[in-house]
Amino acid sequence: MKQVQFFKWGFSLRYAVLFGGTSALAGWLFTASAMGEDWENFWMYSGSGSFLVAWGLSYFSIERRADCSTMRLVTVGTLIALLSHWCCWYLLLLVGYTKGLAGSTSFADPATPLEAVPMAFGYALFSLAFLGWTAVPISIAIGIWLNKRS
Repeated sequence: MKQVQFFKWGFSLRYAVLFGGTSALAGWLFTASAMGEDWENFWMYSGSGSFLVAWGLSYFSIERRADCSTMRLVTVGTLIALLSHWCCWYLLLLVGYTKGLAGSTSFADPATPLEAVPMAFGYALFSLAFLGWTAVPISIAIGIWLNKRS
């Protein structure tokens, strides 16, 4: 009798869990030193944004391809690290907007979803300039390590 498998841990899902978890830990460490309201959930934005970007890009660019070179892993790992910062900040701004609609936010004038797109790019560049750049070698290392294991 054949066993039905409902859930498969493919390359992209393992990559997303590892990179998302690493990003959530980094976000938690960042907010542990930050003082201020509305920062206590930052680790969720960094973890979930990184998970979504890592899963999407690694699934369509690595897992679905038959051959996967080291150069492709480096390129996709770099893109994942850079775009995950934008996604994190965009999620933060979207949650601030929805809280503003509900009237329960400390943001003075929350950005609309369209205004948040370029704002998230600015925040991402700022965070990448300081410690965010460390996500690039971490992302590449996770990709190469997982590729060698599979």
